[in-house]
Amino acid sequence: MTWLPEVHEKENEKQFEQLFLHTYPLVVSYLLQKCGQPEMAEDIAQNIYLELWKNQTALPDCDQEKTYYLYGIARRHFHRHLQHTLKEQTQLADFSAASATAADHLSDIFEEPGHCFAAQEAIITGTLRDMEPVKARFFRMNKQDGLTYKQIAQQEGVSVKTVMRHVNSAAKILRSKLTSLFQFFL
Repeated sequence: MTWLPEVHEKENEKQFEQLFLHTYPLVVSYLLQKCGQPEMAEDIAQNIYLELWKNQTALPDCDQEKTYYLYGIARRHFHRHLQHTLKEQTQLADFSAASATAADHLSDIFEEPGHCFAAQEAIITGTLRDMEPVKARFFRMNKQDGLTYKQIAQQEGVSVKTVMRHVNSAAKILRSKLTSLFQFFL
């Protein structure tokens, strides 16, 4: 094996330069046969030599063995590149499909403006109907009738804190239901 790490750095650079000059065209040609795209072949070859330099990889002494060794590395890098490209394309296709679905939902909402509000109103009505009667009544008095917490408390004979607790609790429940509706449309 050549490429001795204990040799001075300048000699390592010379050895690597010689390796690069003698084998780079062979590796690019091999990759070009595999992929048929000159830019891709050169990109992969550059990554191979960058990895060889970073790792100070020991190579066989014989030129023919060295070439076969580099072809093996090139084949693995090429397959890794294909896997990475396929993964990117799959993710892009998934993203495009999700974007199209979201765009369809949004266009449906904006084409029928009352549709979103009708669904929202139905959720509010249903949620208030399923709530504790006191909580729903206090919420309606505050939000629909416009009464303050103090006015509700005086009218119902309870403390202002109790009214606040019920109205805030009802609002929290409604917020979570409406948030799920909004996420459904997106």
